[in-house]
Amino acid sequence: MEKSFIFYCIKKISTIFAMSVEKRRYSLYHVAKRLKKFDIMPLGLAKK
Repeated sequence: MEKSFIFYCIKKISTIFAMSVEKRRYSLYHVAKRLKKFDIMPLGLAKK
């Protein structure tokens, strides 16, 4: 029982972490788009 519970916790934490990473990537993309609007895109060009 304990082993399966620990495994469940690890799975839960990993999924939450993955979701937060996705959200962070999405927000970074959003910020980059906003910067492009104001023609401040040295950061975007450097990444490419």
